[in-house]
Amino acid sequence: MRRPVAMLLIFVLGFTLTGCTGDELGFLSAVEKSAAMTSWRVVGEYGATMSCEIPEEEKAYMSVNMNSVLKALSAFKIKTDTTVLNTGDGMKGAVEYTFAAEDISFKSNVYLDIADDKFVETFKIPTLYRMFLPEEHENAEYMVMDLTELASFADEMGIPLTLNVGKQAYKAKMEKLQTALVKFQSDYAKTVKNAPSIITKKGSQYTLTLNDATLKLLLKSIADTYFEEESARQLTKDAVLEVITFYRGILPDEDLDEMEDEVSDFFDQDEWELAAGKALSDEFFAFLNKFPLLGDKGLSITYTLDRQGYITKVEGFADILIDVNAIAKATDGYVYDDAFNFKFLFSFKEEYTDVNSVKSVQLPTLTDDNSLSYVDMLRDLIEERTYEYRYEDYTYEPDYVLPAPDGSISVIMYGDKIDFGGKQPLMIDGTLYVPFEELVARHGYRFYWDDAANMMLFGRQFDLIRDAKLPPYGNTIYYNDFEVKLAKDVVVIDNYIYVPLRTFAAAILWLDVTWVDEENAAYIHY
Repeated sequence: MRRPVAMLLIFVLGFTLTGCTGDELGFLSAVEKSAAMTSWRVVGEYGATMSCEIPEEEKAYMSVNMNSVLKALSAFKIKTDTTVLNTGDGMKGAVEYTFAAEDISFKSNVYLDIADDKFVETFKIPTLYRMFLPEEHENAEYMVMDLTELASFADEMGIPLTLNVGKQAYKAKMEKLQTALVKFQSDYAKTVKNAPSIITKKGSQYTLTLNDATLKLLLKSIADTYFEEESARQLTKDAVLEVITFYRGILPDEDLDEMEDEVSDFFDQDEWELAAGKALSDEFFAFLNKFPLLGDKGLSITYTLDRQGYITKVEGFADILIDVNAIAKATDGYVYDDAFNFKFLFSFKEEYTDVNSVKSVQLPTLTDDNSLSYVDMLRDLIEERTYEYRYEDYTYEPDYVLPAPDGSISVIMYGDKIDFGGKQPLMIDGTLYVPFEELVARHGYRFYWDDAANMMLFGRQFDLIRDAKLPPYGNTIYYNDFEVKLAKDVVVIDNYIYVPLRTFAAAILWLDVTWVDEENAAYIHY
């Protein structure tokens, strides 16, 4: 059964423990021991307090009050109750999920049953969803996903699956891989140098503490160790090869042989390649230091051990900060005058009981009447969609006429005619010019006039072209560290910037333009 979030953090952070003080060695031992638990029950609770600061000019683009949305989400808590039992020849598990606020709640259950040649995952259908079930399944309480059925269905669809996760051989390989990866994390941790100590011990508790500075220093120490310690590179190489070995018998051997050769080539680096990689790593961490990842509270997780050395309680918090202005400044993007950030304070608590002592897991009794096969539903859905999307009688009727009755030039983009807001495309000396603002807005870009720079800034969040700069004269557009030269100069008409369509679309939008003379129209397309 999937391990809860906080336990997964152990494995993510396991290889980051450095310096290997007595406290950290003890914690690593507890991690390895807890990874080998054969059964357990864990009750978890997860929540978050979320807020944001958004400039007024940015709010104009939002259809909702983002702070109201985040406050509403902050009112919800997620609670889980999980029981897992490894039976030796398989696994059984049950999870109850509750997503609740003071005046509303949502609950569901998931069950897992694995044995030789069998892997069945069962979902309890929430009451609200049952009203959407078709007549033949109106009594269904459970949806059943049988991977043996799913593999057979995939084969019918021409997508053969050689993987059977119910096979004992598969489970043995999975356990071997999990053990190898946990050992890799532990062994790698012992090679890392020059990193802050982040684990403290008090009685039977280990506490992991990070602030923004120590997190970045820790990550850099891990990366530096890879480039400076041959043993760390060998451990990493061995771990990657273990993953490839796991897929033997699942993927074609010739593909895996090629992957092993590529992995060996990648890790067998000479001194020059290592120095170049280290330089790139240093550059990345210098960039990372330009904006925060954690808020003022940082991250703290406390692990409590029982007398046998198993982790039986995990609780803590993570203060995540997304400072949009700081990120924009680091990437030479647009920086707002007002604060622009998102703050997320996540909290969690998990308590383990019945470690290695669970005797049984109660699974639901499934019948043809109370359960619905996921594969059958998928098959019905595909047949329904295949019927619905027959296009032989379909014709597209645009809501515009070409050529335009008034003789104006039309510009068609993504099948629609661009509305230039009362302005018109113009043919100037044989070149088609269009109003800049409506063109880039139709492509999903936003634009801002920068009075100080006397330029139009435009771009799209997370786009390759970010805050490009367009002067209202000449033929040069500036973005990132490059300059783009248009074939013709931009022009200003009635205080609006017009750009030459074909060259602007190709250079900035990465689109082509086709002119259709009889329609007096230009089509923008890929």
